[in-house]
Amino acid sequence: MQTEMFSPSAELAGKTVFVTGGLGFLGSVVVEQLLRLTEVKKVYLLARGKKQLSAAQRVDKLLCSALFNMLHEEAAAGGRNVFSKVAAVEGDMNAPGLGLSEQDTAALAGEVQVVIHCAASLELDAPIQKTLRSNYLGTQRLLRLASTWPHLACLLFTSTYFMSNYLGTQRLLRLASTWPSLACLLFTSTYFVNNFKPRNSLVREELHNVPLSLPLSAPNEAQTHSQLVEALLAMEAESADAEASALMASLNFTSTYAFGKLLTEHLVGEAQLELVEALLAMEAEDADAEAAALMRQLNFTSTYAFGKLLTEHLVGEAQLQVGGF
Repeated sequence: MQTEMFSPSAELAGKTVFVTGGLGFLGSVVVEQLLRLTEVKKVYLLARGKKQLSAAQRVDKLLCSALFNMLHEEAAAGGRNVFSKVAAVEGDMNAPGLGLSEQDTAALAGEVQVVIHCAASLELDAPIQKTLRSNYLGTQRLLRLASTWPHLACLLFTSTYFMSNYLGTQRLLRLASTWPSLACLLFTSTYFVNNFKPRNSLVREELHNVPLSLPLSAPNEAQTHSQLVEALLAMEAESADAEASALMASLNFTSTYAFGKLLTEHLVGEAQLELVEALLAMEAEDADAEAAALMRQLNFTSTYAFGKLLTEHLVGEAQLQVGGF
């Protein structure tokens, strides 16, 4: 039997998508790809009024930019005109409820099936607490709002910085586990999460053990990723920045962005094991039903093969605990 390949364009066809950060460097490319390569039903773009331009005017300016030339040429030649699918939504990631009007809040709740979160501060060397205010709290507001949307089926999460990456993803994983209609959650990472490896060494596509500690206050005390994050959050801002800088220097990291992605990859990997624990805690019939539904989504036809998949991840986690590749 031929395996059917996963198709993002097929999955997004007919869906209504809400995009944050759609006017930024990454988000604008996401919007262009959505319109050109998929048959989405509608795209809502969250935007702020800025420099005497309204949110709608800023979105119109984006759609008229050179990035969208291929779509304009297609429309001019009598092909699709996809620009009518785009709607601006006035809001602000730093405001309660994302600063949405009651009308927009109701519209999003009734229509949105996919959220693509691209909004983030782009200040690479921001102090930890400034990053928390701009990225972490904004992500938290989005997650709280999206958790009330009954038709949400997919959340694509891209973030930028250390605490926003780690804690935002942690809360996302916990929250998404309660969404009954959730079918997909993708985590975007970076090439530069393994800078601590020797130069020119072989780096396999898997989680690698990394020594974590608080180099200034507790240099000989090994920390898990969650313990390290909790400790840094509890410190005064200057102390947290100093500890993070010292640890990053020892591991050859030059930005909080890449270091935060490293910690978040381990967080996501840990969540895989929580799936096994949840299945074991259920009644037998409920566990069978949950596993059968998940196996269908992943194209598994036997519990043997599915169990082997989970066991491979278990073995990989054990390798990390003893410091192996």
